[in-house]
Amino acid sequence: SVDGPDVLAAVVSMTTLITVQGFDRFVDTEFLSRALAHESPHVRRMALEALVSCGYASATDIALFALTDEEPEVRRAAVRALGRASDSNAVERLIDIIRVSEDTELVVTAIRALGESDNPRALQVLRPVARGGSPMVAVAAVEAIAEINDSRRIDALIDSLAHTDVEVVKASLQMLARESDLRASAHLGACLDH
Repeated sequence: SVDGPDVLAAVVSMTTLITVQGFDRFVDTEFLSRALAHESPHVRRMALEALVSCGYASATDIALFALTDEEPEVRRAAVRALGRASDSNAVERLIDIIRVSEDTELVVTAIRALGESDNPRALQVLRPVARGGSPMVAVAAVEAIAEINDSRRIDALIDSLAHTDVEVVKASLQMLARESDLRASAHLGACLDH
């Protein structure tokens, strides 16, 4: 029962079963949908993650709605869910969050989600953030750029070396050190001479 004392255990169990091949038939999407309205933010977050993981048809709409939740952990789960969605509305919403939100933790989560989304627009959105965003946000953008499977990521990482914050530059150098590209090596050498 959604109102029962074991609702969190039930939602966590379903979330876990989704990852086991062949057990997804035990996932009750109606129960999970009702759990989205539960008073506990933990239950709402886990129900959202379970519905997204099982490929529920309305998962993107549910995630967009969950962005209005009063609890930060639910909003961050909604942002992660949008990153896993292939829907263009989901990507647009992530980009909006990155560009206009004043909630730093939500922006960092959106940056990570966009970086993991394999969306072709990710690099063009994250590159200016890595070069000029606030330090915490810029470091997240640098880390997300490093994971994008696009050869232009090297140029974006090199570009982020121009950030005014030392921590962002250090993160950029760490990501460049993982690359085998000659341009990365040249910039690492120049930074060693600095």
